[in-house]
Amino acid sequence: MKIVTLQETQSNEDRVGITPDNAKRFVQDGHSVVVQSKAGVTSGFSDQDYKDIGATITKTVKDTLKGADILVHVQPLAEKIIAELPAKIKTIGLLDPYIETQKLDALKKRKTTSFSLEFVPRITRAQNMDVLSSQSNLAGYRAVIEAANAYGR
Repeated sequence: MKIVTLQETQSNEDRVGITPDNAKRFVQDGHSVVVQSKAGVTSGFSDQDYKDIGATITKTVKDTLKGADILVHVQPLAEKIIAELPAKIKTIGLLDPYIETQKLDALKKRKTTSFSLEFVPRITRAQNMDVLSSQSNLAGYRAVIEAANAYGR
């Protein structure tokens, strides 16, 4: 399979859909991994980090998506990206399905299969895939640090 990730388009989004560690596992399992150039920069990963484990770096969204079987993303996809998706691609990421209904309709028209990570059950068995618990946990820790800093004692 060809597994790809793009540079996130939402402002203030520092995460990346596939880290070099994940990409390495995919490559070891015989899959090809394609990463849009600079997709991992805000997460602290250079294009070279991905090249070192056998991923291919591409410059444009179109080049990255060409022939892709699976697109891994963080935030809901921008409409301009949805318009470029190959037919029958699978997408895995946050979809914000109750708010982004027009994007879901666009994904349906492109004949995609989309997995919304918001709907992964918040149970122990699925904990390594549960994005909401991990992010809530981090937000809670950050809130305590911010409050202690604001309090000043």
